[in-house]
Amino acid sequence: MFSKISTLITNKKFECKFGKYHLICKIGEYHEFGLEQISNERHAHSSYELCLILRGKGKFIYSDSSFDIAAKDIVLADPHIAHEIICDHYDGLLLLYIFIDVHCLESASPISCTEDILIDEFLKHHVCIYHSSSKVLPYLDFINTYAHTSSTFNYGLYQITKTLIMECLQALTINKVTSLPHVVPSTTLEKAQDYIDAHLHTKIYVGDIARHCSISVRSLQYIFKKELNVSVIDYINQHKIKLASHYLLNHFSIVDTADLVGLSDISHFNRVFKKLTGFTPSQLQKLGKYNHGFGRRL
Repeated sequence: MFSKISTLITNKKFECKFGKYHLICKIGEYHEFGLEQISNERHAHSSYELCLILRGKGKFIYSDSSFDIAAKDIVLADPHIAHEIICDHYDGLLLLYIFIDVHCLESASPISCTEDILIDEFLKHHVCIYHSSSKVLPYLDFINTYAHTSSTFNYGLYQITKTLIMECLQALTINKVTSLPHVVPSTTLEKAQDYIDAHLHTKIYVGDIARHCSISVRSLQYIFKKELNVSVIDYINQHKIKLASHYLLNHFSIVDTADLVGLSDISHFNRVFKKLTGFTPSQLQKLGKYNHGFGRRL
């Protein structure tokens, strides 16, 4: 729940340039309504007015409609639409204003980046209020915590503030953007490699990897042979032995090392180690170096 306030992000104006769309954003003030001021009176703006409700209860009057509002709500007034916020004076009302101008450049590239997609869907159809957004206030808490470590509105604050604004627009959008164009889906091979990386300390069964990837063992074997020219078992052992070499060079015993890489049968561990490195585990420790990585992929 929102708990801190820093004025470092308030009254800051900045531009977010994407592909087709540009946003000009101004962070307003934290404002508290109460007994002395229960309303901001009916008014309108030439830009979007985004308002984050941080504490208290009240009402949002938008055109001819009235909505109950409370902490964690997000409200939005479109340009030139009359609106008003009224607090319940028994609770008070703390909020933060953000003003947003959206510009579409005629000469801009077609929609491609994630931000362009989010803004485009927002402009097509959005609501004026989103209740109980648990995603947004943690951003604001982080911003205020981060602000206490800085004396300027720096790159980090700019990036997280921009993300906060985009999250608010996404929350208010009717058709939520659920897929991101810059997120590259993992291939079956990468899923298998990730599974192996995460289980190097255990005995790994080829059937378990295949089930994790939702394919047959035969298909999994084919993929490894085609893409890496190695069997699944040989790939697993290669990475286990690379990791084992790391432990051995950090003065772990051979017995402990074998156990740490899921090859607790010492005879089997020694055979596999010698086959893949050309050394026995004890010879590697005496040699004191190993130049083939330590098991896990980046």
